[in-house]
Amino acid sequence: AKPTNNFRWGASLTVPGGLTKRWESPLQKAYAEEFTLKVIELNPVASYKVSEKFAVGGGLRLIYSEGIVKSDGSGVNVPAKREMEGSTVEMGYNLAVTYKATSDINLAATYRSNIDLGEEGEANLYLFGVGKQYGADVTVPLPAALNLAVSKTWNEKYTVELNYERTYWSAYKALDFNYDAAIQPLLVSAFDAPQPRDWKDTDTFRVGLTAKMSDKLTLMAGYAKDETPVNKQNLSYELPDSDANIYTLGFRIQHNENLSYGAAYLYDDKEPISLASGENAKGITGHFSGGGASLLTVGLGYTF
Repeated sequence: AKPTNNFRWGASLTVPGGLTKRWESPLQKAYAEEFTLKVIELNPVASYKVSEKFAVGGGLRLIYSEGIVKSDGSGVNVPAKREMEGSTVEMGYNLAVTYKATSDINLAATYRSNIDLGEEGEANLYLFGVGKQYGADVTVPLPAALNLAVSKTWNEKYTVELNYERTYWSAYKALDFNYDAAIQPLLVSAFDAPQPRDWKDTDTFRVGLTAKMSDKLTLMAGYAKDETPVNKQNLSYELPDSDANIYTLGFRIQHNENLSYGAAYLYDDKEPISLASGENAKGITGHFSGGGASLLTVGLGYTF
């Protein structure tokens, strides 16, 4: 919204995290035939301009999340199978400060709180083809993140932005499924025993370029170096992650005083990773390569 007595408010609907991993090969299916986490965030915010140079802001993080876990050991002669689905609604907060150091240099810091996603739903567990349904839950963190940024503008047309992000993935200690009743003893080690994760906090470095080509058209490009939180010891088939190089391109069109729209493309290029014998707690060895993801986004903004 437009400023009112130094106050502004707004809201965004975003997808701040999530993943989907599916395997078709027998060994990997025994661990993660499908592992999906969807996260949607509604973020109402408000800000206050303390002075011409300094402003503060904050908001609520309203999260809706869905999770799916499937595994099937039949391909490796293990008579066990799992099908789980759950969802949750959670809440957190975000804070921000900005400082206009000069007419063309801006500094900013933001903090987004950790939110534990307590997925609750049902689990169908099978042993020798005989299934039983349980109430089930599992908690995974949507980690806290601290961002520090600086931007420099030339001729009111070209802007370079530098951003450092610290993501507190160390909140993810273990993947621990819980059930509302005791499960078959033969299934405990596969489906009930806590699985250590012990992820580490990570650093991400970003650089962005913005060019205002006209009063209506703005072009954008960016690069990021993203560090994985996953250590080799606890790497699993649910998320065999590695460091990534991220490339982005986009544009924005100012249709009129109130309405703007645009689109962006992101390519996430995962670096290869190798596991030697003895490095992984589950005995996983080998080489992971060719990983990556493409993301196309379309945005619409309206100011009133």
